[in-house]
Amino acid sequence: MNTNQSPRVRRKKLLSPIWILPILAVILGAWLLFTYIKEQGTEIRIQFPNANGIEARKTLVKYQGLVVGMVREVDLSGDRSSVNVLIKMDHTVDDLLRQDTRFWLVSPKASITGVEGLDALFSGNYIAMKPGEGKRRVRFNADTMAPASVDGATIIHLEADKGGSLDAGSSVYYQQMKVGDILQSVLDPDTKKVQVTAQIDRSYAPLVKENSHFWNVSGLKADASLSGVKVELESLASLLTGGIAFDSPEVGEAAVSGARFKLYPDRKAATQDHFISFSADSAEGLKPGSKIRLRGVDIGELTDVSASEDGVRLNAAIRDNYRHLLVSGSEFWQVKGQLSFTGAKHIGNLLLGDFISVEPGSGDPQYRFELGSEAPDSSRDGIALTLYRDDAAGLDVGSPVRFKQLPVGEVIGIDLESEGSIGIEVWINAPYHQLVGGDSHFWLAQGLDISADLKALSVSSAPFGQLLNGGISFSRASAAKATASARYPLLDDFEQSQAPKPFWVRLNTDKADGLAIGAPVYYRQMEVGNVRDLQLKGDQFEIKLALEGRYQHLISDKTRFWKYSGVRISGSLTQFEIDTAAAMALLRGGIAFDNLDGDGSGERDKWLYLNRNDALSPKVRATVYLDADADIQQGAPVKYHQQQLGQVERLQLTPDLKRLKATLTLDPQWQQRFLVEGARFYVAEAQLGLTGTKNVANLVLGNHLSALPGTDGGPRQREFQALTEAPVPDEHEQSLRLVLTQSQLGSVKIGSPVLYRQITVGEVVRHGLASDASRVEITIELKPQYRHLVNTSSRFWNASGLSVKVGLFSGAEIHTESLDTLLMGGIAFATESSTNDSNQVKPLTRFALYEQAEKQWLNWQPSF
Repeated sequence: MNTNQSPRVRRKKLLSPIWILPILAVILGAWLLFTYIKEQGTEIRIQFPNANGIEARKTLVKYQGLVVGMVREVDLSGDRSSVNVLIKMDHTVDDLLRQDTRFWLVSPKASITGVEGLDALFSGNYIAMKPGEGKRRVRFNADTMAPASVDGATIIHLEADKGGSLDAGSSVYYQQMKVGDILQSVLDPDTKKVQVTAQIDRSYAPLVKENSHFWNVSGLKADASLSGVKVELESLASLLTGGIAFDSPEVGEAAVSGARFKLYPDRKAATQDHFISFSADSAEGLKPGSKIRLRGVDIGELTDVSASEDGVRLNAAIRDNYRHLLVSGSEFWQVKGQLSFTGAKHIGNLLLGDFISVEPGSGDPQYRFELGSEAPDSSRDGIALTLYRDDAAGLDVGSPVRFKQLPVGEVIGIDLESEGSIGIEVWINAPYHQLVGGDSHFWLAQGLDISADLKALSVSSAPFGQLLNGGISFSRASAAKATASARYPLLDDFEQSQAPKPFWVRLNTDKADGLAIGAPVYYRQMEVGNVRDLQLKGDQFEIKLALEGRYQHLISDKTRFWKYSGVRISGSLTQFEIDTAAAMALLRGGIAFDNLDGDGSGERDKWLYLNRNDALSPKVRATVYLDADADIQQGAPVKYHQQQLGQVERLQLTPDLKRLKATLTLDPQWQQRFLVEGARFYVAEAQLGLTGTKNVANLVLGNHLSALPGTDGGPRQREFQALTEAPVPDEHEQSLRLVLTQSQLGSVKIGSPVLYRQITVGEVVRHGLASDASRVEITIELKPQYRHLVNTSSRFWNASGLSVKVGLFSGAEIHTESLDTLLMGGIAFATESSTNDSNQVKPLTRFALYEQAEKQWLNWQPSF
């Protein structure tokens, strides 16, 4: 027997089969955890009026018959007036939780017209959901009823004295055809009226118009007499469950969803009135129930008065036998009671309120009218004219118009016109209207007129009747008769009507301190007019001057105005000057004007300057828009290099708060270069650094606005957008900008020097990421005299910091380009060959920026 056996070698397996089960368990556990987290869903809160029919961990949320959530908690709201319901929603409906999503409680309800919420009879009450549009949302307010069941349905609201048998589910009929349903019928505890909400199907919505009539058709209506029995029934369903019917006239605008109507008890009550609406500026003296009369006979009344965006809206009902008045051409106006020293009109209105009168017209049917404040001109003989002035001067509707103290008309309207003046409409009775012509003058006939100044005191009084009531007087015309469209200025008094027609001038200013209405206007110390109006318009004041007509020739495009009030003191080491205004200007403020020497500017200057020197030293203005955070102050100089061109006169934010609007005043000699197309402006700030300084004086005096000229003789331009930084040098300056790229910025900064053979020949002006963010881009600028040192054979490297070499026998070697590059970083370059036409580089040519120089680069010595 041979006992010598050779051993067997077996390779150990890397992974035992026993590890398969733990790995599968880990994978399965991770999948289950992911699925659990995903299916957790979203928690939302819904506010309900009460918790009736809602139970925590029992009440479900359903959508399209599927359960998509469950109530988790029900608790009172903070003010105890409602309940908050916390619901856990399934993750499958996360994208349906939007701003317009609706929720409501569904309870079982059965009626003859149908069954609602039948599934809730077995499963209990549940919360229904209707998705909407909008942003994602997790807090909602529940609806008290189900929303419109038909998309695009029109919702209307009806108000009735009694509800009858109307209830949710009752039908709405038109010509005995069902066109909608009642959604809700409730009693309003405040008005004690029944409020009915109904929906009209989308296809029938155009049938409902603003002047439609609605009535209750619930039950059976019978009329029995000797001639027979008449039974009226809309439908069998309306007999059992109630219903509403309506009709609409052919003329009328379609009602919008949410419109409100009155619900009449029967058809007869609904159709005996025809509904119209009035628009007016004011409803003073009118109220629901105010009568509408035709020649003293009541033909209708107002049913509703409400405010609108541009005035008031009044709804009215007109009796059926007067429906022929509801045509185009009919005119309605408010009749007011009047009691004054000159007499009384419609005194009963003072106790019972105003009424509306009508003048019949002829035309097509119409249901909307303008309500006038006075009787139309067509109802009486005479002519209506319009007067205007800056104020109402104590006049009122009904104030008399006189000719030689004889009342011949009255004021019929006073209104504010679009340009800011007061429009006064007057009526001149026939035959006196023939006295008015193109050259007539109108003036105030006030009872007592007192005027006083430093020169004199004047008191004048009119007859007793005029003393109490005032009014307007006018002069007889010698020219053609007046027309209804004529306009006349209403003067202050008779003397002003005899004076030459005033000449009006409008000025603008930032500040109106020291000025008042009535302040004098001077020309070389002589008073030639006064201030008639002073008001704020936008961010500036507008001043209206009235100059005597005989001085109109003094005003031209060379005229300049300035404030002439108080005392102005100016002085220096060589001169001291005190300028005191006239006494009247000291007390009330004043304005003076004069004309520039030489040619004018070609346009009238409408600015009120602060003093004579600013006004008569010609300036031209321009507007520059800067960023809202621009560091610039009012009064800052505008400079080209170190030459001052003008200054920033004022600064103001634009309405969108994103920009500053800077108004500049420049000397006229600069406008042909700096107020032309191509001119540029930017804020020049102080800069301090190891490589140099700029605008050091700005540290003390503040930043200035730097200007660069545009095209000589180019198109004129008065508005500019400021640059965010100093622009790239012009081509004629011959500076050269290049772009260097590397993977990291390192210690290079804006202002770091660019060196050639350790001589500074430029600097870094910009750095940032490339458009695809893959590399850093560094823009350098070479001075004009050194741009020829760069060509396609040039190489650039980072010259920042120290270079240290340590050897065992050679010792330590420390190298740096310069002290500036040690502190601020820097870039060096070398060029292999001389620059010629074939290897020149263009502006913004791109070069790689190496981390350090190669040995042969330092040995390049080309001649230029």
